[in-house]
Amino acid sequence: MSKINEEENMERKIFLVTLCSVLALVFMSIEANTEHKTKNPIVEKTTYDADAKVNLNPSPIQENIDDGRVLGDILMTIDLTSIGVPGDGYDNAGITWDGTYLYLVNMFNNTLYVIDPTGPSLITSFSLPHNQTWGLGHEFNLWASEYASNMCYEIAGSGYLFFFYIGTSSPGDISEWWADGELWVLAVGGSNKIYKFEISNGALLDSLGDPAWTYISQRGLSYDPYNNTFWLGGWNSNMVWEIDATTGAPLRSFSFNNIASLAYDWQSTLHPTPVLWLATNEAQNRIFMIDVDNPQPGVSEKPAKSTPLIFELSQNIPNPVKGGKTAISYTTTRKGPVRLRIYDISGRLVKTLIESSNENAGRKTVYWDCSDDNHHSVSIGIYYYKLTVNERTLTKKMIIMK
Repeated sequence: MSKINEEENMERKIFLVTLCSVLALVFMSIEANTEHKTKNPIVEKTTYDADAKVNLNPSPIQENIDDGRVLGDILMTIDLTSIGVPGDGYDNAGITWDGTYLYLVNMFNNTLYVIDPTGPSLITSFSLPHNQTWGLGHEFNLWASEYASNMCYEIAGSGYLFFFYIGTSSPGDISEWWADGELWVLAVGGSNKIYKFEISNGALLDSLGDPAWTYISQRGLSYDPYNNTFWLGGWNSNMVWEIDATTGAPLRSFSFNNIASLAYDWQSTLHPTPVLWLATNEAQNRIFMIDVDNPQPGVSEKPAKSTPLIFELSQNIPNPVKGGKTAISYTTTRKGPVRLRIYDISGRLVKTLIESSNENAGRKTVYWDCSDDNHHSVSIGIYYYKLTVNERTLTKKMIIMK
């Protein structure tokens, strides 16, 4: 055999050995990933689970999306007892979200629980100032409704409150992210409609209803700003409807048992498309992440398509804050009044950073040294910073760690 042939044979052997090694590594990687998916319950619980179970009460009309999911599929289940939320069952009332955290109220101990769904984990809790709170909503700030007194009140921010009175109805759940700055509140009893209110004085502005869902009282209400639809449902009907926000007519629906409250999440980081958070009122206190079969919005920072972008608020840097200062940047495109304030998680005003009646347009950066208006250092925890420009508001969160 010539020297050239020997070299060619040697090269073939090296190539075959290398190819076998690469294939072996590929198969080992596939096997390891498969084992990881089947044996790691934490990963399955805290991320989009491709093997999650489907809705046990499916709608007769199913609508498919690219990932094979259908309207009403259960994508994730949060067992509240397992993350330290107390309760003896049948405790869940209102649920809402702020882009990162879920807020859930217990109808018996009147406590608000702040939950990070990516853990999932219980972040904190605090008592609400009024009794028999049924509904929660988010109109840049956190709102709650009290069933007994027909009162809706702002938990964080300016402290607005108004009385909800329309015949024999009582307030249930509250919508999120309505572009005009008002609240839509679900009536429990009476007409069973949803009603639009001016938050500063409680003036009734509009109402919406349809016989398909007003025939019985509902409990949950949420707003989808990108499709201009509401989601509503309740434990009496055991149904969830997506309705037209102009006419109230049902567009889609699916069945689900023991519905206490709803929160539409168009910024979900746990699933590639928007989801519906559904709290149930049953023996086992749970929150479900539900597939709503909607496309992902192109922009996640604006709460509505029709809202012109006249300002923006950036995430503070650094975040979390571990001592020292943190920088908050914002941009305005028009000259006018600007206010930037810091609030704690209970809604108490901590610090006013900017209070200008006629600030020039442009990008600004302000630094906060983690002290309050009395120059005392704030405690560790979650804080909100709220930018108000020409009566429009943007809010973001930060975490103080020392």
